[in-house]
Amino acid sequence: MSTGMGDPSKTGMSRGAMQSVETMTERMLYWLSLNTQVRALAERLLERFAVTVGDLPASAAHHHAEPGGLYRHSLEVALKALEEFEGNIAMELRSDGSVDSFRSSHNRPRWQYATFIAALCHDLGKLFELEVRGKGETWCPLDEPYAEFGRRTKTPVASWRPDRQHGAHAYVSGFLIHHVLSRQDIAFMGLPRVLHLGSCLADAHSKESASALSQMVSRGDQASVEQAQPAIAVQPDSKVGRLLQTFQELIANGEMGVNGPGAQVYVEGDKAAVVVPISIAMARDRLAAKRIVL
Repeated sequence: MSTGMGDPSKTGMSRGAMQSVETMTERMLYWLSLNTQVRALAERLLERFAVTVGDLPASAAHHHAEPGGLYRHSLEVALKALEEFEGNIAMELRSDGSVDSFRSSHNRPRWQYATFIAALCHDLGKLFELEVRGKGETWCPLDEPYAEFGRRTKTPVASWRPDRQHGAHAYVSGFLIHHVLSRQDIAFMGLPRVLHLGSCLADAHSKESASALSQMVSRGDQASVEQAQPAIAVQPDSKVGRLLQTFQELIANGEMGVNGPGAQVYVEGDKAAVVVPISIAMARDRLAAKRIVL
């Protein structure tokens, strides 16, 4: 895939998508603005994050696969985590196990800021899953932010590495946090929050994590992915979109059963499950009749 200059504001993102990014940024800064120091730190951190991820996508086809998709997905997760944080109380305990009300209140802005950073940076490790080339060079995410490479090579081309492993990016997200965090961020959060942030970056995709912060990020991530599904379905060149459209067609025609004996699809509330491999085979056969290979 060809990319732009590495700047999320100079991508193929639609005007509506750009307005959505601006709105999300304003809302995040609103949640963080109760502490003026936090807001100022967050504004600078967002600038560094944008330079780090540039206009790269969040996935090959699953969600936010468009230019600038990783930046937009990260903002969505950060906003959702901040909104959930507002409804929770970060309690700190004394050595005897009792609640330290003063310290809990004093450090709440620090936990809020750590939540924001953990959510924003939860997918940084995906940069290792992309191979980006330009002017005979191959980008190394450890060495420099993507935007710097993009400016130097002008028209870099990115592709997904064939040897990437599902979910493995979570374990290396922390390797790139130095591009985003400043010494002022670390000083403000304090060591306990910084250590928890590092742990959260590795645990955010784990459904068995006991950390409340990790679970907050995980729920925000899932909500962002689910929100993107309707957008995926209307992408004509997306294999995922074609599969979803074919499922809809088969269900509408009565060829694929829903919630009945021998059904291929089961729906409950806002969740759906399909029976494999039969449902995939039905969709593949329908697409093959249209000379489309899934």
